[in-house]
Amino acid sequence: MMLGFQKIKTYKKLLTMNRLTILLLFICTIGFSQEKGKVFSSTPKTPTEQTERNGVIVVTKNMYGLTFEDNAIPEAYKKAVKTFFKQRLNGYTDLKRYRLNIAKKYGYIYVEDKKMQALE
Repeated sequence: MMLGFQKIKTYKKLLTMNRLTILLLFICTIGFSQEKGKVFSSTPKTPTEQTERNGVIVVTKNMYGLTFEDNAIPEAYKKAVKTFFKQRLNGYTDLKRYRLNIAKKYGYIYVEDKKMQALE
């Protein structure tokens, strides 16, 4: 009787370890969906998301200007974000960290649905 109870405990430990391993692998793969130097994600979050058109840029606005989380972003997108902040729109004047939605439509760069500049 004692031997059966020990086997059950062993199986429970193995199941728990397997679940933790799968969870760890899942969390690790989520963090790498957007590569360095790329504005647009390589894997869609929803089945209908168009990854080549919609992306995110994380930028911190401080007293000395803008600091991009990823410095390898192409200059065209950096210039569009800087132009966006120069417009002093309501809600974007505070000194804090922003996650800006970037879209590439009809040959133009859109930052938070505001047309900024043509793609070069």
